[in-house]
Amino acid sequence: MDIWQHTVWTIHYPIKWELVSWEMIGILIYITSIRRFYVEKYVCYCNKVTQKEIEAAIKQGARSLQDIEERTGAGNGGECSRLNPSGKCCKKDILRILSKR
Repeated sequence: MDIWQHTVWTIHYPIKWELVSWEMIGILIYITSIRRFYVEKYVCYCNKVTQKEIEAAIKQGARSLQDIEERTGAGNGGECSRLNPSGKCCKKDILRILSKR
């Protein structure tokens, strides 16, 4: 079990506070706060493609949604309503990233 799974685990299960030191609480708060900055969020949840992967594909010459789909697999998973927390397809997000370039 890696540290991130452990952090999530402690949030979902009751904690026996009498067994937890202030130092452990501080470490948990620190890990949870830096996680937001270092854990890459998916743009395409169906195929687990991150924004960095899409930006790398653009740097390698991808210029259209179809190019991104071919290089990364993003945008063609078909499970958006089930896997994406927003319940929407990621193609608009991919086009937004493309338009910034």
